[in-house]
Amino acid sequence: MKGLRMRPNKITFIGLLSACSHAGLVEKGWCIYDAMRSKHKIMPEREHYSCMVDLLGRAGQLDHAFNFIKEMPVEPDISVWGSLLSACRAHDNVVLAGIVGRKIIDENLTDTGHHVLLHNIYASSQRWQDASIVRAAIKEKGLSKTPGRSWIQIGFRIHTFHARGQIHPESDNIYRVLDLLLLEMKEKGYAPDQGSSSGDLMEISG
Repeated sequence: MKGLRMRPNKITFIGLLSACSHAGLVEKGWCIYDAMRSKHKIMPEREHYSCMVDLLGRAGQLDHAFNFIKEMPVEPDISVWGSLLSACRAHDNVVLAGIVGRKIIDENLTDTGHHVLLHNIYASSQRWQDASIVRAAIKEKGLSKTPGRSWIQIGFRIHTFHARGQIHPESDNIYRVLDLLLLEMKEKGYAPDQGSSSGDLMEISG
């Protein structure tokens, strides 16, 4: 962009910060974040803050990410808290996850996925009482988990797939291939996460 003399905008920096987050480039991310404000005079919005929390969280700097949220000049939304909650799951920080989860529940944030994630963090740590509180909050808020979907196009036809779906006419063959792939993955050392109880939660939220 410099060579083309194009000025970056707020969307440009969301992409750059997100790329740094996935690549683990914490220092580079901070440099870009600072340049956005000081050099390009673009004030951060919640999307940029969320990217920074994700950047720090993925790198394991959870306390730093939490302090960053507390110093934000705007009220953090579900995307910001959700980024930190996901990092807590990835780095097995149940204590901080509880603090973040309390924010999500008490502030009446209604994102189903993060409630499910919080429940699974508690369940995998065998904190059943805390998990039951999250279940109660899900019921009270009337939240439901929408099954994940994906699409692929083959020729002129679009094929839609749902999580655990059986609607597709080739579903038997698809699951047969998936079973073979899973077997091959296990032979190469893959171990599925047995701590997640999202399926159990789905039963009470559907």
